[in-house]
Amino acid sequence: MKRSLRPILYLAAALIVAGLVVVIEQPNAPRVDDADTELLAPQLSVENVERIEVRQLLEGAQIKREGEGYLVSTLTTPLEEKIAAQENREATPETWHPGDASRIRSAIGSIVGVAQGVVVSRNPENFRQYRVDDQTGLHVRILDKKDKSIFDGIIGNAGPDFNGTFIRLSGSNDVRLVARPLMGSFSPMTKDWRNRIVLAFPQDTAESIEIVRNKETVRFVRDAEGKWRDHEGKDVAADAMAAYLRMIDPVRADDFPETPPNPTELERMTGSLTVQMQDGSKKTLQLFAADKEGRSLARLEGSTEIVLLSPKTLERLQRGP
Repeated sequence: MKRSLRPILYLAAALIVAGLVVVIEQPNAPRVDDADTELLAPQLSVENVERIEVRQLLEGAQIKREGEGYLVSTLTTPLEEKIAAQENREATPETWHPGDASRIRSAIGSIVGVAQGVVVSRNPENFRQYRVDDQTGLHVRILDKKDKSIFDGIIGNAGPDFNGTFIRLSGSNDVRLVARPLMGSFSPMTKDWRNRIVLAFPQDTAESIEIVRNKETVRFVRDAEGKWRDHEGKDVAADAMAAYLRMIDPVRADDFPETPPNPTELERMTGSLTVQMQDGSKKTLQLFAADKEGRSLARLEGSTEIVLLSPKTLERLQRGP
């Protein structure tokens, strides 16, 4: 009668796993600590942050407080600086843009109150495995109003249950698993931090809307009773107008140009959307020629911020109620 080989196979598998653990974690290295309940960044608060730097490989972004809001710009990373020097060119210059305050505060808040968690490894050879190595990891540095670092670390991969994140503080070999999902909270891409709202206004004070499209002008006016009529004096359905107002307040950019547009591209408008308020003030969204992907360059009149609107967004804006 043949003996089952299953127990032997199970034992062999267990020995292989044990061997891998020994190779990866190196049990002769210092013992890993128990969970640490001390905060990862005890001095960190949304109100106390003055500047943020995020970098990974060639991409880098920096954020600074400006009054009640924030400004964002590119940040030259060591790798980009090295490549620029090899190619005998200047690194990408700083250009500051209004930041998305809600997005920025949310990112800061994702680290506030996070405990130091469990040290899972102190072996530098494992940094790449957790993606907390100096070469490929996502570096995040946060400074307070006194220009003092209140968080400086590398945010790595998600934990085994995707509810945690591996983190290594700069200058330390401790790879920690913290009990909060932080992947996606910080981005090295400047455009991810920029304010995408191009046009916004108080809907209850809007008095008229003018749409210029294909050399045609269409105007909608609200009368004293609050009813909207088109340029021919015909009533506009209240629900259709309400839906259109919600669509254009706010208008959000779909993307941003990778390089500043050529001035000649902004010499002639291809269309516009103007909202006039009861107090006589106006806001005009200027539309310009589309790029190869059909995205239209746009800016708010009086602003230097240039954005890209997708064909779908453009069609919805120019269609009207």
